[in-house]
Amino acid sequence: MHFFTGWWQMYKYGKILIQKYFEEQSFVDSDIESFNNFIDKELLNIIEENKEIIPTIIPHNIDEFKIKLDKIWVEKPKMIEADGSSRNIFPMEARLRKITYSAPTWITVSAHINGVQRESFDTQIGNLPIMLKSKWCHLHKLTRDELIAKGEDPDEPGGYFIINGTEKVLITIEDLASNRLLMEKDATGPSQVVGKLFSEYGSFRIVLHYIYKGEKNPGYCHNQGARPAERRGNNKIHFAGKAV
Repeated sequence: MHFFTGWWQMYKYGKILIQKYFEEQSFVDSDIESFNNFIDKELLNIIEENKEIIPTIIPHNIDEFKIKLDKIWVEKPKMIEADGSSRNIFPMEARLRKITYSAPTWITVSAHINGVQRESFDTQIGNLPIMLKSKWCHLHKLTRDELIAKGEDPDEPGGYFIINGTEKVLITIEDLASNRLLMEKDATGPSQVVGKLFSEYGSFRIVLHYIYKGEKNPGYCHNQGARPAERRGNNKIHFAGKAV
């Protein structure tokens, strides 16, 4: 009887907690936060990884020539009309006109000759689709009345993109945590223990497997699905005294 009472209380209060949570949080809040983090931090990290470009062919009278990518930023969604004018665009117009709800993306490029900066300029490198209700969306922090005035459902949580006028949602997948070694016993395979590690650094990702066959044969490691460009010094892990 005590077990049943405890189970019923756990079910009752658990249901209340879940209801309260979703009264304040949305199913897509994590997607929106992830997109905001991508623009705030991950874009900068990608540029930082590829910050310097060294041409293979340079003039004979120059000892060193480098092109540096200094910073990257994203504006709010805009569109260029046929007459060349630029203006803000909202999601409803993108749906009706069958266009992509995207924002101009800019980067600062500088040229360095013999260690001295000679030129610096800003250039647009493309347009990035913007997730609705993210920080870069024009609907961000609008009131219910303002959302209705823009042709939007005030109860819609956002968290999707508009590509060529069509709404595109993200498909969430479950994956192992990166840069964490997970070990488990293997009852069916030839080894006693199998380990798996998703080595991730910036835009690079390698899947490493470790197989342990006993004390006399400490094991070996191999990667799975790694492309040659992904094998870089920042993604080394030591197994059986050897760096992979």
